[in-house]
Amino acid sequence: MKNSDIKDQLLISLGKLRKYAYNLTLDSNKTKDLVQETAIIVLCNAEKFEDDEKFIYWARAIMHNTFINDTKREERRHNIREQFLTPPPRTNNYDEGYTDNEVEINDI
Repeated sequence: MKNSDIKDQLLISLGKLRKYAYNLTLDSNKTKDLVQETAIIVLCNAEKFEDDEKFIYWARAIMHNTFINDTKREERRHNIREQFLTPPPRTNNYDEGYTDNEVEINDI
């Protein structure tokens, strides 16, 4: 299929792709990002599309896989943040009985 035909099919299918993206993300900003990312992938892989396939199913499969990959990536980032950026619990005995706002100066 020619690249111009893919662009035409993409433009025709944008409404359905937006609805599907919103059903996946439930967030209008994430929907826009997912539709844009899907459109880029579709256009970059136009030569892989076969004429006998239905375009909307091919584009939705790309969108679905992109959504799954993005979700897994975000989960990994969250786990890394929690693992490495969460401070360890305080175990020192020298600060027992004091809150963070209390300071005592005995020896000046």
